[in-house]
Amino acid sequence: MFSGKELQNAMLGGSLLNLYDFHARYYNPTLGRWFNIDPALQFGSPYVYGGNSPMMGIDPDGKWFFIDNLVIGFFKGLFRGDNPFKTAWRDGVNDLKVWAGLFQGNPLQILSRFTWEYTQTFVGFITAQGNVTFGNVEKVDYYGGATVLQNHSSGWGAFTLGSYIIGDKSIAADPSNSTFQHEYGHYLQSQASGPLYLAKYALPSLYDAIKDSDGNHYAHPTEQDANARAIAYFEKKMPGFADARIDGGDYGWDHGSSSNWIIGYDTDGGYYSSGSQAALKNAKLKAYGNVWNVVTSIYSYRRLLPVQTLVTSLLHEHGYKKKKEQNVRQDNNITR
Repeated sequence: MFSGKELQNAMLGGSLLNLYDFHARYYNPTLGRWFNIDPALQFGSPYVYGGNSPMMGIDPDGKWFFIDNLVIGFFKGLFRGDNPFKTAWRDGVNDLKVWAGLFQGNPLQILSRFTWEYTQTFVGFITAQGNVTFGNVEKVDYYGGATVLQNHSSGWGAFTLGSYIIGDKSIAADPSNSTFQHEYGHYLQSQASGPLYLAKYALPSLYDAIKDSDGNHYAHPTEQDANARAIAYFEKKMPGFADARIDGGDYGWDHGSSSNWIIGYDTDGGYYSSGSQAALKNAKLKAYGNVWNVVTSIYSYRRLLPVQTLVTSLLHEHGYKKKKEQNVRQDNNITR
């Protein structure tokens, strides 16, 4: 027995197999390699065990590799001059919480995560694990099916991949937290668009955030759509939430935050005014607005297709440019 796995030592062609059965595939202890390719294609070589780092990498079933963040956290603490036992415990707990994030939310959210949203779930999970391993994650919390990673650093905001929201020290899994409000809207986009999420929302948003030098990223269609979805969600869940902060206080939607601003929203009339409802309607993007979206979604379902996703995202971003310019012009004519 090796790691509790059964040794397959039958004779084949006059030679002993000498392979361990890990269920998903067989392991060759002599070479320190898998006998079969990685079904999840997690590394450049589909045969390496534990990312070629068996001291830190664990692969209990031959299908999913993950890193022992207790070990890494210990050495991370040593190198940074922190208490290595505290960093080991912190990273180990955060590691488990990232895993537990796969099962947060209601049954439909969990089911969607492993079917409809499979691609962004996979990418978000790997990114979150990498953030715990190589970053400085203070804590991991949950809200409404979302898993929120709060880092020790500041000044870079946050980003969302599926149900995983990774942010700086300003974020918290709290509906009154300004950063979380906006990012939760991106999670709602993921639920609505499924296989289209990366190409239609996440990557175009990333492109614009990188190249935007005028502080107008908030006007990008994906960002306006995220705000429109989020404020509607929170208002339905907590009536009065949308306008609670307008008169002061920390509870409610933060209309004063540029990243949360919905162009054309009537703060005087409130959420249910005709002006605000028109602004929300104008901000929303249809997840499946044409046949091309449907075809792309079917073709992408449960497949990681980097080239197709990249090309599709660039086409979406090209179409968003004009809409963003219109949003900026409209907002410049509005006195907030």
